[in-house]
Amino acid sequence: MNIIGIDIGTTLVKIIETNENLEILNKMTIDKTYTKNCLDIFIEKFNIDIKNIGKLVLTGIGANKTNLDTKSIPKIMVDEMEAIAIGGTMLSGKENALIVSVGTGTAFVKVRKKEYIHLGGTGIGGGSFIKLCNAIIHIDDMSKIQTLLNKGTLENVNLNIGDITEKETKTLLKDITAVNLGKLSNETKKEDIALGLLNMIVETIGMMAVFSVQNKECKDVVITGSFTKFPKAEEYFKRIETIQDINFIIPKNAEFATILGAVKKVFDK
Repeated sequence: MNIIGIDIGTTLVKIIETNENLEILNKMTIDKTYTKNCLDIFIEKFNIDIKNIGKLVLTGIGANKTNLDTKSIPKIMVDEMEAIAIGGTMLSGKENALIVSVGTGTAFVKVRKKEYIHLGGTGIGGGSFIKLCNAIIHIDDMSKIQTLLNKGTLENVNLNIGDITEKETKTLLKDITAVNLGKLSNETKKEDIALGLLNMIVETIGMMAVFSVQNKECKDVVITGSFTKFPKAEEYFKRIETIQDINFIIPKNAEFATILGAVKKVFDK
């Protein structure tokens, strides 16, 4: 029997159907406002026969308060932090790692040989990025923002080390950010501002990850969540590696890592 998994976040709902081998058969992301009927929408879109669905797995910060219509499918709840830990290690193939789940906000979960601990988090995340884009360039449509990101030039909005000094060190290369949005003015193009905001979010989360693994043997940091799908996000995380002793990993299906982790826990029982 297959399983449908639903991750109910602060702003988005992610839904997958998997078989017993944890292969994703169908997947979808929708706005949280459709939570109540999201299962109906998913089943109808992919023409799923609910007789083939053995369990419904729920996780996410909004899972406990949902009024979701479960279609009488047996429901299992999985703790979100455990799901983040399982999903991140499963997709990355790393047994020991820091899993950084970047959703509307960001959670940091340390995993060591299947033991996990929620280190904490930050309110900085994809939600911050979208809200800042709306406040500064008056655009909050995801597809329009993604188009802008592909057109932007970071050097037009950020003040880099090379802009303020000729001196260069191992941790202060000339193309490293000195001031996020340091060149921002009334003349700055929207695409450059959007890219600068994305980079600011990435650098903030990335450096928090660096500090979290300092003086630790494990330097693998697995980035998951929908934020990873924004253009340039992976590139900017990887740039941090040039000056820090760290290994950022963004695995395939990173945006569905949490719900995959929840489904895996149910199958492993």
